[in-house]
Amino acid sequence: EASKPVNWQSILEAVPSTSAQASAVSNKQSKKADWVLSLKKLALDNASLHVEDRSLNTPVMLDIEKASFEIHDTSLDLSHPTPMKAAFQVKQGGQFIAQGKLTPSPLKADLNLKLTQFTLKPFGPYISQFAFLKLAAGTADISGKLLAKQGKSLAVAFNGGFSVNKLSLVEEATDAQFLGWEHISSDSLEVSLAPDHVHIAELQVITPTGKFIIHDDKSMNLPRILRNPSPPTPFPA
Repeated sequence: EASKPVNWQSILEAVPSTSAQASAVSNKQSKKADWVLSLKKLALDNASLHVEDRSLNTPVMLDIEKASFEIHDTSLDLSHPTPMKAAFQVKQGGQFIAQGKLTPSPLKADLNLKLTQFTLKPFGPYISQFAFLKLAAGTADISGKLLAKQGKSLAVAFNGGFSVNKLSLVEEATDAQFLGWEHISSDSLEVSLAPDHVHIAELQVITPTGKFIIHDDKSMNLPRILRNPSPPTPFPA
């Protein structure tokens, strides 16, 4: 009808502008990740590392060789568990392998660990700084499962076994045997942090040897083997 007024406001509200439609589409698209990155395999191979502690009179040195590290099926989603494997050899003696799953954030790990024939002799200077003793021989084996989880604090738990084999501590002056054993081991080692806990259900000791002397003044030989001993305590009459 020619005499009926036109309601321009209702017409303009009913038809959304082209720019408004484009903005809505853009907002929906922006909610999606701009990049998606995934790797089937990421690997480091044949790496080496020299470790040296010069804080002692005799430096402690270890040489890591043939180190490798690989992860599979990883992505930018840090909450996704990633299969991983790490391994290395020690030039002085020993081999280490770790395999399992690792979640970067929040940190979570479920790993099987194995350390075999790890030589203890390079760590002798740590003993020599406190006592007139030399670590002449000894190796260690460790195997088990390591669990870690990040909460308010990092909780770590290890369950497995260990052995220390053919240990020999000798006196510096004479090379006489002071302490040693053929084999100490346990298959029931439990260690945890948060809560702090150490438990061994059974410990096996095979062929232990040691030197215990009561001198003429009734003092014992152990204080004399220390570099900074306290005054000797006479043995009760």
